[in-house]
Amino acid sequence: MTAMDVVLASLMAYVIAGAVWPQIVRSRRYFIVGSAAVVAAIALSSLEFWRLFHFLARLQEAVAFVLLVLAASGGSVVQLWREVGSFIKDG
Repeated sequence: MTAMDVVLASLMAYVIAGAVWPQIVRSRRYFIVGSAAVVAAIALSSLEFWRLFHFLARLQEAVAFVLLVLAASGGSVVQLWREVGSFIKDG
């Protein structure tokens, strides 16, 4: 089990928790798209015999992580971008 498998398992746990307890999800739109990204990452992970699918699965996990963070926080992509930018600038 690699570190990215643990990340994928934690993303899946949040998807299940969000389905069971919908009050923890602030943005339903990001949650649904993030859940689809997790399912796509799992599907791509099963095709890891080609390096391209391995790369796409890891990229999909990163996209799912960002979308599920936005779903939990209720923020937007622009707010997240500004906050990360100010964090990088201020150190």
